Amino acid sequence: MAYLNILLPVVKACILLLNIFSLFIYMRRPPQTSRFTTLAVVFVTHIVCSAASLLCYVAAILDEHYYRFFYNEEVAIVVNVTGFLADFLPIIACAIFALDRMLVFAIPLLYLPWKIGYKMTLSIVVFHIGSIIVLYSGYWLLPISLLRVGVVILNIAFPAGLFFESLMYVVFLFFLRLHHKRVSTTFSSENKQTNHIVLFQAVIHTLLSTIPNAVLYSFMFLNAEEALPGFVADLLLLSSYLSMAIISVFTLYKLVAKKMPVKVVPHTNIIPIS
Repeated sequence: MAYLNILLPVVKACILLLNIFSLFIYMRRPPQTSRFTTLAVVFVTHIVCSAASLLCYVAAILDEHYYRFFYNEEVAIVVNVTGFLADFLPIIACAIFALDRMLVFAIPLLYLPWKIGYKMTLSIVVFHIGSIIVLYSGYWLLPISLLRVGVVILNIAFPAGLFFESLMYVVFLFFLRLHHKRVSTTFSSENKQTNHIVLFQAVIHTLLSTIPNAVLYSFMFLNAEEALPGFVADLLLLSSYLSMAIISVFTLYKLVAKKMPVKVVPHTNIIPIS
C-alpha cells in the first residue's frame, strides 16, 4: 500500500523528535539528581535507531529511483540488516528498562551501586553504532552469504526479543506488586514517574506490537501466511512504530508535567460571619 511508504518514515521521524525533546528535558534535571540513568540511555537508543531507520528509508527511495547508478545487492542487504537492527534494538532497550526497575525492587543495595541496567542499555547503543560502522565499512570485505545470514538471524531474533520484553514486563509487575505488599513506604515522585512510564509502555507495546506480531509469526510457523493479505505485514510494522510513538508521547508528557511549577494559592484570613 502506497500510503504506508509515507506513514512509516513519518512515524519514525516523530519518534526521533519526541525522544530528542525528552532527552533534552531529562538532561535539564536538578543538579543533585543523576542524568545518566537507564531511561536516558533508552532515549538515546530510540534516537540512534530512529535516525538509522530513516536513513534506510532514504536508501530505499534512492534504490527505487537511482538503482542503476550506485545500488547493488550487497548494499541492499546491508540496508536491510540496518533496518532490522533499528527495529530490534529499541525492543531490547525497553525490556532492559523494565529489568532495571525490577532489579531496583529486588536487590536495591546490590544493584544501585553497579547500575547494571544502565550499562546494559548503554551497550545496546554502542553495539548498534558499532554494527552500522562494521556493516558499512565491511561491505567491501564481507561476503554476501554472510550478510544474508545476518538477515536470517535477525528474523529469528525479533520474535525472541518480543518474548523477552513481554517476560520482563510480567516479572516487573510481579516485583512491583510484591514491593507494595512488603514495603510500607511510598515511592518518591521520580520512582512513580518511572514506574508509570514502564507500566504504560508494557500495556501499549503489548497490545499494538507483541500480540499482532505473535499472530503473524504463528501464521508463518504454520506455513499459512498466504491466508493473510499482503499488506498485513506492513500494517503490523506501522502498528509497532505507532506503539513506540504513543509511548514517546506519554513519556514526554510525564517529563513535562513534572517540570511544571505548582501554583501556590496564598492563604487569606477568613473572618467568620456571626
